[in-house]
Amino acid sequence: MKKTITLLTIFLIISFHSKAQINLNDFDDAEIYFNGIFEDNSQIDEYGNILIDKGSASAGRLMFRITDVNLKMEEKPEEPGCADICPPRIIIHFECRKSECILDPAFDMENFQSGSITILDVKKGKKAFEFLKAYKEFIQKN
Repeated sequence: MKKTITLLTIFLIISFHSKAQINLNDFDDAEIYFNGIFEDNSQIDEYGNILIDKGSASAGRLMFRITDVNLKMEEKPEEPGCADICPPRIIIHFECRKSECILDPAFDMENFQSGSITILDVKKGKKAFEFLKAYKEFIQKN
């Protein structure tokens, strides 16, 4: 019985550590991580401003301050609906906490209450979501 409890405890500890959150120590860490996930035209600054440019409005092209939005991740399986079959993907939704705070840089005359980006690489999409949560927490603390 003690061996079973010990093994279960070790397994749980390893499981929790394998899903460790992203730890950002400074802005340089954040910028390096961000540049590894998002496209070349995307950028962040030390004040929490983010420009995500996935190349088109439908894939995601948004500008906002990370502390002004709530984040939500949606994992979609392969399903019909695209030109043929939509691949598995991650959709990250951004919802303004107060007034309209999201801009499409291509059409900067209008602000939006919400927006989203789609990432077809599910593993990368999950990392992007975890990064955005960690970056928001980092900006709020500093």
